[in-house]
Amino acid sequence: MYLPKDNSKENYGLVVYLHAGGFTTGDKVDDKKMLTWLCSKGYVTVGINYTLRTEKNDASVLTQSNEIKEAIPKVIEEAKNHGYNINGITMSGGSAGGALAMLYAYRDVEESPVPVKLLFQMVGPSSYFVEDWGIYGLNQKNMKN
Repeated sequence: MYLPKDNSKENYGLVVYLHAGGFTTGDKVDDKKMLTWLCSKGYVTVGINYTLRTEKNDASVLTQSNEIKEAIPKVIEEAKNHGYNINGITMSGGSAGGALAMLYAYRDVEESPVPVKLLFQMVGPSSYFVEDWGIYGLNQKNMKN
């Protein structure tokens, strides 16, 4: 978590940036330079790691997105513990991280502890066709309508 030097504001925006890596590689430390820059603009910023898919685990886009969903309230609480009240979120990411950011911004928005105000990503998803989602662990049985 990167915290602005100026902690005198009543409220702060949170920028969450999820790392790229095709759901199988990457780490939040890869985005330190960007997160530091965004923080210098007055935002609380955070990168969140998620379980990377391997041939030896059951990690999928579904499980990864659920990890992000579980992390957001904890991030907001931690910022509050440091004196930064969060009143809105920007969800963002690169490639795979962008897809996970989109899932949070669209699927989980109703459960978000603060409003999602902006979504951006560096590289878009590879497919918008539901029939292709099986490779990501997303299918009719486990997606909310």
